[in-house]
Amino acid sequence: LQDSDELIDAHNMVSATAIVLGNLNEAIEHAKLASEIARSTEKPRLGGYALVLAAGARLLAGDFAGAVETVHGSPAFDLTSIDPNWKNLLAYGMAAAAALEQTNDEQQFRDRLAESEPSPADVAEADLLSAIYGWRASESAYQAARSAGAPSGIIDKTVWGPVIAVAAARWGIDDETNDERVATLIERTGYARGRALLTQAQGLRALRRGEHVRAENLLFDAMQAFKTLDLEYDRMVATADHARVLAAQRRTDEAAVERDDVRAYAERVNAKALLGSLEPTPAAV
Repeated sequence: LQDSDELIDAHNMVSATAIVLGNLNEAIEHAKLASEIARSTEKPRLGGYALVLAAGARLLAGDFAGAVETVHGSPAFDLTSIDPNWKNLLAYGMAAAAALEQTNDEQQFRDRLAESEPSPADVAEADLLSAIYGWRASESAYQAARSAGAPSGIIDKTVWGPVIAVAAARWGIDDETNDERVATLIERTGYARGRALLTQAQGLRALRRGEHVRAENLLFDAMQAFKTLDLEYDRMVATADHARVLAAQRRTDEAAVERDDVRAYAERVNAKALLGSLEPTPAAV
């Protein structure tokens, strides 16, 4: 049994490392192995963390249906659990369901989260991720998460901190303190996806200031970085942002080509919220 603990821990460690390195397929595979071993040896805590890693990696990869399925397939789903892993899993499920615009699943996960004795940070982070992936501009969700100290832990801060920084830039929220904190962490960890996301955030802020040439260059750099990292969902989001800059420069034909690429991708993976974002975005509330 001790050997099984070590084996599960090893797979979980490799999965977490792979997420930070951007190797999402590898992260999913090792998380799956850890989960299978945990189930066969009845180690729910270690298995719960493996499911969190799997759902998180699928969310990052844009495999939203897979993330929702991972949550539904959790052995804890039919139980009332106060395991922190369960709360994180539900947060990722909510975000993935929001991306798919599966309102019933999102509400079900939210209800289960409410039953699990969540902390304010648990609720705030879940709501913020749902707003981000559901393309629902919400300054209130952002401020609640910041006030609650979410995300917490070095891995979560590294992985989700840049995502939150992009949301702030997209929604027109000025938070230089957090932006600088995230940038310092990304520099320290060398997280390549994080650097690309921060470049995207800078491009979005430049676009809001009307600095179209600078915005175009930054967003193009982000697109290329995501392509190199094989992060298709992130690349499509950056492409949609780049198309907005082209449209602002009255380069409508080029913008239409990029929007068509994003539309084809979103329809293929059923990312309905991303598809809807190709229309004018509502103001943050």
